[in-house]
Amino acid sequence: MTTEELLKLDYNRQNQYIFYVGRLASFTRTWPHRNNPNLSPEKMAEAGFYFNADFSHGDNVKCAFCFKELWDWQDNDDPIEEHRKRKPTCIFTQLDKAETEYTIGDFLRLVAANRLHIMLERASLDVADMRILKAKATKTLKYLAK
Repeated sequence: MTTEELLKLDYNRQNQYIFYVGRLASFTRTWPHRNNPNLSPEKMAEAGFYFNADFSHGDNVKCAFCFKELWDWQDNDDPIEEHRKRKPTCIFTQLDKAETEYTIGDFLRLVAANRLHIMLERASLDVADMRILKAKATKTLKYLAK
């Protein structure tokens, strides 16, 4: 699969999280803080997060725009404040607007941030793959040089 094809897959997967309703839908029955009013699915989605649990962090969330991931939520945490504190450069938190108040320019900036972070994430995976290939090639060359 080419990098371009992988980017299309990433774009399609991420499109669902650009809007509040998509982020909210990600908070399935397995969201561990469902009954905490501070950490409700609604509050998390309003803060720009979607549920992105993994094996080591059952309450991992990820911002749809800056891709910041946060986990180990405490009962008294405020999702939007934690987001601002942990990633002050996030365009979503800087806008500080309800989705119904977005201008076309706001929406375009949010989509651009989303696409930028998809490409950065993909590039870092490609770099990691190249390092693995380099290590394998180096090992093979050393073996052949004997």
